[in-house]
Amino acid sequence: AIVINKNRFFYNLVNDALFSFDGICVTDGREIIMQNGQNISFSYIESISKNSKVNLNGKKFMLFKQRNRVYSEWFMVNLLDYSSLSKDITQLAFLFGVIACLCILLIMIISFFISRQITHPLFQVNQAMREVEQGLFPPPLHSSTSDETHELITGFNHMVNSLKKLNED
Repeated sequence: AIVINKNRFFYNLVNDALFSFDGICVTDGREIIMQNGQNISFSYIESISKNSKVNLNGKKFMLFKQRNRVYSEWFMVNLLDYSSLSKDITQLAFLFGVIACLCILLIMIISFFISRQITHPLFQVNQAMREVEQGLFPPPLHSSTSDETHELITGFNHMVNSLKKLNED
């Protein structure tokens, strides 16, 4: 027969589990072998499914129950305070919302500047056309792009120069 010192045998398991969970319990299906943190009765563990929300001593916990890989007849039961879990989820959802709002704001700012870069030269051409309608000849427009807007401005400047020549002649 081998006598096992439970505290030494489960030392690393308990320390690792209590870093993340509020309680840990190891059972062999007949009795509780080791327990630390929140106390749970054996009959209570057996009546609960694999992952459940439970009420212990007036406090809600998430209970995670899983079979041990090395000793298949053993189950590890871990408890996590439900209020801290829901608080973490709420904080995460808030953070996600803030990041989403910032992304939307950034997209709106970028699209404003891009649309302004496209529409500003067109507004200049429109203003210059109104001046031509009134019989004035505006100074040549300048384009900093090399797209269709540049072709439009070049064509407009050519048209204004031609009208100026015809008017002088």
